[in-house]
Amino acid sequence: MLTLKSVIATTATLALACNAQAAEGDAPADAVAQLQQQLAVRDQAIRNLIRRIEQLEQAVGALQPAATTAAAPEPSAAQASAAELDLDRLRTAFQRTLIDRGGLVLPSGTFEVDASMSYSHSSAEALTIDGFTIFPVLIVGDVVSERIRRNTMTAAATARYGLPWDMQAEVRVPYVHDESSRLSGSGEEQRLSRSGLGDAELALSRQLWRSGDGGLDLLGTLRWKTATGDDAFDASSERLALGSGFNALSASLTAVSVLDPVVFFGGLSYTRTLDDRKAGLRIAPGDSYGLQFGTALALNLDTSINFAFSQQFGRRTEVNGHELPGSYVNTGTLSIGLSRVLMSGTSFDSSIVIGLSEDSPDLQLAFSMPFRGGR
Repeated sequence: MLTLKSVIATTATLALACNAQAAEGDAPADAVAQLQQQLAVRDQAIRNLIRRIEQLEQAVGALQPAATTAAAPEPSAAQASAAELDLDRLRTAFQRTLIDRGGLVLPSGTFEVDASMSYSHSSAEALTIDGFTIFPVLIVGDVVSERIRRNTMTAAATARYGLPWDMQAEVRVPYVHDESSRLSGSGEEQRLSRSGLGDAELALSRQLWRSGDGGLDLLGTLRWKTATGDDAFDASSERLALGSGFNALSASLTAVSVLDPVVFFGGLSYTRTLDDRKAGLRIAPGDSYGLQFGTALALNLDTSINFAFSQQFGRRTEVNGHELPGSYVNTGTLSIGLSRVLMSGTSFDSSIVIGLSEDSPDLQLAFSMPFRGGR
């Protein structure tokens, strides 16, 4: 593509060439010398003109990026507000998972009421031998086979309140409906059902360390579980227990790392169950140790999914200072959850928990909807 500089140079060259030919053929020697001097002056003027054009082209080239930047429109206040709203929705999708897992506290002055419903199913096969064995394959006596099924539905209300100094208080009150069936090998079935208040819980959490930028945030929690629900020691054979019957104090430490759009979390816990006298016996349930780890992934601004593995190791129970055989407990579960932010700003959470050991419930389903207020 021809530029202004190249057009001027070409025109000047042709003009000079024609003038030179005319001068060489017709003019005398002094006229030729005068003409050559004029041509030298013109050449210098043309070079000056070309140099000026080059400077102008460089100046125009330098101004083009600045003009483009100046022409770009700045985001309006509405656009900035929409971007901030989208960021809040993404944070809300993560917050539900972290609050449930004990990895986040509410801001100071903020309260939350969480209404939840859960369903748990457990099954077991029991084989009882009333007699003795001579050889592993020879049994003398009666063999009784039983199949036990238990379905538990729990409606719970959990209230949380954000305190100063990165702290949070929590109260949980459950209402339990329990159904159990026991089917013997002879075809006889015994069915039991009961509803009532379960074991209430109190908790206090504090943010111990906040690093940000993908680092580890640490949160500690102390939880007190009461014995408000009727236990198996007070209930008759015709009634089901709705609580453990023992007070317990647990401490947990949870670590969280946020790398948008992924969150990693993990924690350790220890539970001390206080001994008590039940039915004339001094019973000391074994302490338990637990661990959990998992991840949460944002699918979009409104939805996130989470996966978590949890393991609990319970020591043997002691009765009057003697260990009870077979009372060691090992539970392992895998949970898959989904959190959806609703248009009103609240969220709807659901999860399915699969038992991985014989001591764990076979299946658990949970649904919850928190309502937040305050600042």
